[in-house]
Amino acid sequence: MKYQDFNYSDKMEIIRLLSDKRDEVRSSAIVGMVNGVSDVEWVQDKLLELVDDKSFWVAKSAITGLGDLARIHGRLNYKKIQNAFKQITREELQAPLKDTLDDFRIFSSWGTEKS
Repeated sequence: MKYQDFNYSDKMEIIRLLSDKRDEVRSSAIVGMVNGVSDVEWVQDKLLELVDDKSFWVAKSAITGLGDLARIHGRLNYKKIQNAFKQITREELQAPLKDTLDDFRIFSSWGTEKS
């Protein structure tokens, strides 16, 4: 396995990568924007657009990306995230959802704030 460091900071480049048809490219863009973009709200909103993507790998990457954002920044718009997560009914995404909610509880103020 080859280690790859995905770190994208150019929003236009990220938008272009997210529109690619290949799941691997889109998933890499998700990881790269979480690591490289300092505009947390923008990243959060892009991830929320993808949490129920038809591709399992893209949706899973977006869901876990929100957990990574919580680890890195600690504060997100949890009301918005909770509303998006409630819409996800696919069984295959339930484990990543649970893991990400655990990340929120550990690394942030999830459940203790009103926003």
